[in-house]
Amino acid sequence: ASHILFKTDPGVDEATVREKADAVLARVNQGEDFAELAKEFSEDTSAANGGDLGTFGRGQMVPEFEQAAFSLPVGGTSDLVKSTFGFHIIRVTNKQEGLTQPLDSVTEQIRSTLTQEKARDRMEAAITSAAEKLRASGAIDALTPDYPLLVPQDTEFFGKNDPLPQLSNSTEASRLAFEVDIQGITPAIPLGFGGGYAFLQVLEEREAGVPTFEEVKARAKTLLTDARALALAKARAQEVREQLVASGPEGAGIELETVEAFFRGSELPQAGRSAGVEAKAFELPEGEFSQPVVADNGFVIFRVVEKSGFDPSAFADEKARFQEQIVGERRARVWGAFVANLQSNYEVRIDWQSIRGLLG
Repeated sequence: ASHILFKTDPGVDEATVREKADAVLARVNQGEDFAELAKEFSEDTSAANGGDLGTFGRGQMVPEFEQAAFSLPVGGTSDLVKSTFGFHIIRVTNKQEGLTQPLDSVTEQIRSTLTQEKARDRMEAAITSAAEKLRASGAIDALTPDYPLLVPQDTEFFGKNDPLPQLSNSTEASRLAFEVDIQGITPAIPLGFGGGYAFLQVLEEREAGVPTFEEVKARAKTLLTDARALALAKARAQEVREQLVASGPEGAGIELETVEAFFRGSELPQAGRSAGVEAKAFELPEGEFSQPVVADNGFVIFRVVEKSGFDPSAFADEKARFQEQIVGERRARVWGAFVANLQSNYEVRIDWQSIRGLLG
């Protein structure tokens, strides 16, 4: 299925969100392109893919979403569906019959799932233990003796909507910081896929206000210096490109570095993970020099030497692995969003004594 999500976060007027969702639903029912509307209006990470959630089975989505999706025919569009995430407009794009797969065809998938579950259980146990230790000590550095690599970092003063680079610019961290008392420690904060978890202790607060020039002087100077350096680098990169186009590498006295072939979603060596570089590389005609494209460490100019087309036989060999990877990523994304939504609306406390009693 695909969907368009309108979030109903705490503090947001639900009636206003519903009104916006109703307006978009009317446009869907009038025949406008669903994927384009999803890209424009959806507040879910699937918006970039036109709202596409892929294929999912029962039990993978929140109940309200699941009930609506499984009751619609292929090509059908729902009315507004209210869930813990907000209002959804759901369109069913395909259905397949349930099937039973032979054990030998899913052995690796089962092994991978069990490994992930064990890793998740160990992570949850470690996080719970860390939280209990922090609550008991009241000090953010209480974990350092057990985990020498966990060295607390101090942030500057920040506002509610300011990014925190030390915490992967987590908006959840910024929100929680304003909900705990001075010297209070937040619950574990997920930092996105692969980012782990963090705890935040509020050391000091001050009234909102406009900082003095002296307070922001150093930061302003750094920003201006960086902006000037970036402008100079882009100008220089443009000069180099013009030389390459006019005289070629040999005539311009410029040595180009040749890299191996790479795939979509992977990095171009020396350029780092840059969506702009990747997009340009796959649309640029062979033999043509690109315009300067911003990358992790400046600007990059490249020329596509060769492109190889789609190989059906290679895809067939890798198809199962791709499917498993994509499904795993989508499950993790949906589960992560579900848990984050619960944490934002409720105070979660794990009663280990009751759990141990139930499990014996």
